[in-house]
Amino acid sequence: MGFVKNEHFWIILLLVATASLRFINLSYSDYISDEPGTFLYRGGKKTPAISTWEFFMNERKGPLQIIVGFIPYSIVGNYKNELAQRIPFSLFSLAAVFVFYQAVKELTKDVTTALISAALLSFNGLITAYGRIAQYQNLNLFFSFAALYLYVRILLRRDSPSQGLSLFLAPVALSLSLLAHWDAVYILIPVSLIFVNFLLSRKFAWQFKAKVVAINVLVISLIVAPFMVPYLKTYLGNPDNQAYAMGIVGSGHLFEIDIKQFFLYNPFLTYWIYVAGAVFGLVVSFWKTVKEKSMVWIFPAWFLVILIISRFLISYAGLHFYNVFIPVTILCGIAVSGITGVSKRMKYILLLAVLGLLSFFYYQSYILFVDHFREYPMEVDKVLWLETKDVEHSDNLRHRTGFPHKRYWQEINDWINKQNRVRHESFGYTTNEFDSLSRFYMDSDRRTDNGFYAVGIKNPLSLSRDYKFPQIKNKHTAYQIKNDYGETVARIYRIEP
Repeated sequence: MGFVKNEHFWIILLLVATASLRFINLSYSDYISDEPGTFLYRGGKKTPAISTWEFFMNERKGPLQIIVGFIPYSIVGNYKNELAQRIPFSLFSLAAVFVFYQAVKELTKDVTTALISAALLSFNGLITAYGRIAQYQNLNLFFSFAALYLYVRILLRRDSPSQGLSLFLAPVALSLSLLAHWDAVYILIPVSLIFVNFLLSRKFAWQFKAKVVAINVLVISLIVAPFMVPYLKTYLGNPDNQAYAMGIVGSGHLFEIDIKQFFLYNPFLTYWIYVAGAVFGLVVSFWKTVKEKSMVWIFPAWFLVILIISRFLISYAGLHFYNVFIPVTILCGIAVSGITGVSKRMKYILLLAVLGLLSFFYYQSYILFVDHFREYPMEVDKVLWLETKDVEHSDNLRHRTGFPHKRYWQEINDWINKQNRVRHESFGYTTNEFDSLSRFYMDSDRRTDNGFYAVGIKNPLSLSRDYKFPQIKNKHTAYQIKNDYGETVARIYRIEP
């Protein structure tokens, strides 16, 4: 149990802290460009002319996020309500932290390790960012952790009273994780290691082993095959999806981009704590494996396999490197739990240090992702006395996910629509913001001829900071939008035909 004396108090505190990072100001930001990936018929190449099934077949991931995203749509009647669209995904993010805690506790039989691991994962900037947007990562994490927890109960805890139900729920959870995203392959690393240990164990009768294998094959086939078989057939005939996949698969870089992205979401202290915790956690895991015959060897193996995959099989990971955080946070928890065995005095000193670090990580994520007085990273922000770096195009950071950013695009769209209606015009628009963001809000065409409006966004996600369009002549300001603090954040210019 380590130094944790009141498990329920600490887990409730963790869940309250996690909920505050997920739900406070959740409605503030406009959609980021990836969030409409949860929309059915989002425009572009995918139009209402194709059927729902054809839409699913042409996605680059499983259909689960579309299905979950359709729930708030069916309640509010449209996809324009950012809060409604995000709530179910944020709930899955909150639940994922709790299930992760339960899975680690079940595997390690140590509440200290489980609490520290879950807190580190929850307060990580990128995981916090994902927990505040409508995206598949939240579904993938929840169902992956649920699958891990259930497989541990089946394959390592033979006397579990609910094992009969778990026999079916484990492959269901694994199947749903796969239908959320192909990142489910990463949870297969620990699950496969546990499965091999189970099959080699003499504690279980061969009849039970055969039953478990048969149920897994049957359940996974029934859930996954109806989608995957036609999907793979469609994929082989879809050059766009093939080109996308080939752009990801291959020998990878030496994590330079991943580390840059990591510091964008966790600018202070987190990286070094992860490195130190992972190194020491590897040592403690080795000692526990040799001396105590513990199953903690699974976590170093999980961590090392992900590193090998990232380095030699994936050429560009985007933000999918978040998968490495999972075993790293567990190794950090193992490291802390191992140190507590040194002396009573060391226990309490370490407890204060860990609480201080976790409080800092929580505050860092709150300032950068929840508070919006300064819209990091488009604006420089401060975490206590530490000032963040100014982010520029040259940093080559392609993804800016889950940061606070509001430019009132719905108001911009309504204003231009009204002008076109009362003036009997059909003006288009241009903007310095990402086209992938603006097109989800705008009804008019993006163009720069025959009369148009130039929508200048101050500190845009695109990082094209000159929002006054000096290259466009003969324009005049037609409308300005101010934020809650009275600062102009968008300026609309009218350019005559």
